[in-house]
Amino acid sequence: MTSEQERLGVFVVGFLLVLSTWGFPGDLIRIESWVTISSITLLLTLYIFNWSASKKTPVEAIASYCGTLYHSSNAVRIYAIALISLAIILIVSLLNPSHETNYLTGPNIRILSERDHIRWLPATAFAPETGIHAISLIVLLGITGPGVYNIFNRRKTIRIVLWLITINALVLSIIGFVYKIAGSSKILGHFEPADARYFFSTFTYKNHWGAFCILALGGIGALTQHYKTNSNIRNLRSKSPIPVLVLASFLIGLTVPVSGSRSCTVIYALVHLIYLSQLFSDILPRTIGKTKKIFPSVVCALLLLSLLLFFSFLVAEETHKEMRDVTVRQFENLKDGQLETRFYIARDTCKMFLDKPIWGWGLGTYRFVINDSDRYLGNEHEYAFVHAHNDWLQYMAEVGMVGFLLLAILASAPYILYKMSGMKDPITSWLWGTVFTIYAYALLEFPCRTPAVSTHTIVLVALATRYSNLTRKRVRFSKNNLAS
Repeated sequence: MTSEQERLGVFVVGFLLVLSTWGFPGDLIRIESWVTISSITLLLTLYIFNWSASKKTPVEAIASYCGTLYHSSNAVRIYAIALISLAIILIVSLLNPSHETNYLTGPNIRILSERDHIRWLPATAFAPETGIHAISLIVLLGITGPGVYNIFNRRKTIRIVLWLITINALVLSIIGFVYKIAGSSKILGHFEPADARYFFSTFTYKNHWGAFCILALGGIGALTQHYKTNSNIRNLRSKSPIPVLVLASFLIGLTVPVSGSRSCTVIYALVHLIYLSQLFSDILPRTIGKTKKIFPSVVCALLLLSLLLFFSFLVAEETHKEMRDVTVRQFENLKDGQLETRFYIARDTCKMFLDKPIWGWGLGTYRFVINDSDRYLGNEHEYAFVHAHNDWLQYMAEVGMVGFLLLAILASAPYILYKMSGMKDPITSWLWGTVFTIYAYALLEFPCRTPAVSTHTIVLVALATRYSNLTRKRVRFSKNNLAS
């Protein structure tokens, strides 16, 4: 590893993160395509500084990489096997199309005719869409994540990336807040959103913006934990950046209720409550026991959060009126025995899954199949659906139990690697806690279907795993020096 590689790595990863949030506002398909292309530069960066330095041909470099993979830890090998298996399943489904489809932008989306195909093999109802999503998913899991993991060899560099995430989120928050208060009906005052009621900043959907803010808060929490051990938090005149991070957490948090996202407002508030409680606990005198610090710390944090919510109500009264009206209407419907729409779409998605439980309908085919007239959607739905409002359930319907099991392995293998070869510290705890929060939120929404959230999630996973490994190496190195 060289410092030049890490400097270039920061630039490449930073460009990738900025592109995922700023690129082609309102056009998720173009963003996803360019994020996929940009992710490949991570692989090129590793090749330029590692394989070319050893003067190996590409074939020799790949062979060397396979040898390294073979001798790596079990978690890494399991991850590689699961990724290759998933790629094979997706390729087979592309070569084995099961239907010809005709996509219409309305409720009359129909599967026209079933083609001859091998029924016991993976298949897809719409090969072009599966091809696009397969490339994006494999690049995300096979290049973006591993590339970020391998490209950094110093914890300081990882913290720089976390600062980039924080600064980018703060700039997006300020710009989004200004346009929201100004009453703009277009993204950045120029780009036409799919629905003017739901966009915020450069994000087309308020809940996706909220998920992004939660990820940013995870980075802020991790950085704060680092600086708490390297500066005096009680001395605000010190050069500690903690006050800046706290202010950033408030400014970013303010935009979540202003955007109109109810679910993310609750989640961000809970995570922010933990963050502020930790800060107040450290500010209180050390003579007070840890147990006695909990109550006053939580009370102070709740007071600050209450002020934050109150201010958001003042600056975006119309948005919050709509949030209250929707909530009241849902409670009234619940009294009448009518559930929220997402529960009915979950039920109908289960029907779709049970029709092809082993291999699924094909990656990216959900919107084409679920809206097939009078097939799955019940009478509760008045419009077509693009997503299931449940990422995990939608993946089950698209890639079946086999593909879903492989995705579960790919999601859990980095954490297993962290537990086996890494070392727990407050920074990695914050990063992993944030990632698992997004995984849980994906049971209620579809945050991972937008490139910004999926890219930031996989980057945080890679950074958390790498940071823990570097921490253990540093501790071992220190112990060996003391022993000698």
